[in-house]
Parts: sequence; C-alpha cells; structure tokens
Amino acid sequence: WQFIEISLQSREFYTQLNSQEKIKVIVDLPIGNIFSDVATGAKDKYIDSTYMLWAATLHDKKILNGNSGYIPDEYINRSKLLNFNFPTISKLNSLKEWGVDGIVLHKDNYKNSKEYERVKLGLEDLGVEIIGQTDNLILFDLTEW
Repeated sequence: WQFIEISLQSREFYTQLNSQEKIKVIVDLPIGNIFSDVATGAKDKYIDSTYMLWAATLHDKKILNGNSGYIPDEYINRSKLLNFNFPTISKLNSLKEWGVDGIVLHKDNYKNSKEYERVKLGLEDLGVEIIGQTDNLILFDLTEW
C-alpha cells in the first residue's frame, strides 16, 4: 500500500473543473476493469478506486467511474465499452446518453504514452474540445459535441 499524493497541478485542474458549470457528470479515463477479461488501457486495473477516493474529493461533479460492494452488470458493460476501441462516434454518443458532459484523461494512468496519445488524438479528431489541461490531465467538453 502507498499513500496517494495529490499534486498542486491536479488540485488546480480539479478546481477549474469544479468551476465549469456546464459540466455535471464526468468520466475519468483510462477506466479500470477488474471484473472482466477485456484488456484495459490503464496501467492499474484498480484505478477507478483512485478516482473515487481522491479526485472526487476535489470537485462536486458526478462520476461515471467507480463501484461499491455491489458491481452491477451495467458497470462491467460500460467498462468494456470504454476500454475497447475508444473513442468512436458511437461510444461518445453512449457517453452523452448516460449523461456524461466531460471526459478527463489521466496521462500518467495509461499503460503507455502511445495508448494515451491514441485516445487524446481520437477525441480531438472527432471534434471534442479541450477546455482544461495540465501536463498530466486533460478535460474534454462533450456539452457542445
């Protein structure tokens, strides 16, 4: 076990996220996936717990990630969807149907920089606007997409 250290950049990023009134629900990516055999882009399959336990303390947005003592099939299916061939127009439409307004990419939580760049460039190529950024975190806005 190790303590989670929250960098000043991360605190500032989430303070900025909190001030984005049009963003109500976010998904933190890469999403972890400990409940299926589908590969994840995350270097840590338990990363969703990190998002829930510390990032959510820095903002008041709802988050798609995370679970508790009960893991509904819907959570597993959504994790699979976001771990395989993301992003696509269809998958962004699914996020919007689920009420997600913002996508937060965590560069340091991807298995490698190639996978991170693939997702980042895919979102940009699909016309999803960046509205916040640090060296490690990017906020994409789905409200205008």
